[in-house]
Amino acid sequence: SRRDVLGGCVNTGAVHDFAELHEDAKEAAVARIAKVMEAGDTEQQKRAIERLVLLSAREQADAIADHLHDEPSVLREAAARALGSIGRREQVALLETSFEREADVATRIAIAQASGQLGGKEAGRFLGRVIGVPRRGVSQLLDGIGAASTLRSPALLSLLPEATALSREALFGEDLPSRLGRWALGGGALGGRHEHDGERAVQLAGVAAAALGERLEPVPALIGLLEDRDGEVRAAAAHALRLITNVTYRIDWAEGDDAERARGLARWQAAWSRSKRAARPAWLVMGFRAEGYEVPSIDRRHLWELVRATTGGDHLSYNAQRLLERITKHQPPSLEWSKNDACQHWLSWLKKRRESFDLDAPPKKVTRACYSPAF
Repeated sequence: SRRDVLGGCVNTGAVHDFAELHEDAKEAAVARIAKVMEAGDTEQQKRAIERLVLLSAREQADAIADHLHDEPSVLREAAARALGSIGRREQVALLETSFEREADVATRIAIAQASGQLGGKEAGRFLGRVIGVPRRGVSQLLDGIGAASTLRSPALLSLLPEATALSREALFGEDLPSRLGRWALGGGALGGRHEHDGERAVQLAGVAAAALGERLEPVPALIGLLEDRDGEVRAAAAHALRLITNVTYRIDWAEGDDAERARGLARWQAAWSRSKRAARPAWLVMGFRAEGYEVPSIDRRHLWELVRATTGGDHLSYNAQRLLERITKHQPPSLEWSKNDACQHWLSWLKKRRESFDLDAPPKKVTRACYSPAF
């Protein structure tokens, strides 16, 4: 309906020729909201930016980017978050420039997240700098950050079984600001204890963005964080490395002893030195094969084995599902489901379309994996 369309709803499935799509009404609404974004009071402008995101008004990305210079900072934060959703990859450079002059912690976090969402080589390089060289002298408190992370996903929360609740929230944004504040200030009320608290929050946001950015550029900085004095930070960095590279060395980075962590760090450093020129697909293949999955290359010939891998380790399941999406051009919300449910969906969906992908019947080991009891 018109009301649904103006609320951001999108038609799916078959759309008949006689259906009224209300495109003119949507265009008029976008134009009206864009005027409010330019001329309203602060709260109206912020809500207008959020509304343009809801309506996927990508043509307004440049106008939204102009608000990266605004006062108060809440508008700069809203603009950065909006660009992460409806911006263009070439706007990463603009976000990076804004980051360098930005003093507000919330806005710096939003810029890091937006860059990760837009992706690409420049975003990967930028996030590596965010992770590896956190800015000194940021004294803003963490209260008032006030926006749930745009990187939230129930499925991604399940990919951190060994990390603490804080690491989950810091990575994936469930009430990110207040949780980071409690962590930075030792669990008490916010009160401006140290200038580096905000700096660490920004760094963790960079780790989170890199984890989902699927780029190799941040890897050296993440390896460096494996030496951090804070176990939660080490665990977050290790988790990001697993998602990006599909490789794990099964080290308890949060609480493992110094000798164990030193061995793990040496292995990561050696692996990166040996393979840093390899493209990410080569890392993905290495990770799958190391865990016994027969995926010698990333293409449709190995779709069934990727389906089987959806029930594997958390990083394997994540990367298998992402590859299945890309190869098949099918994007179900399977990362929000249990591994067994995701496996069963992909098994069923591909069985119905075997001829389209030139696949034989699924091997029994794939079926067994999808229907084995979940633990």
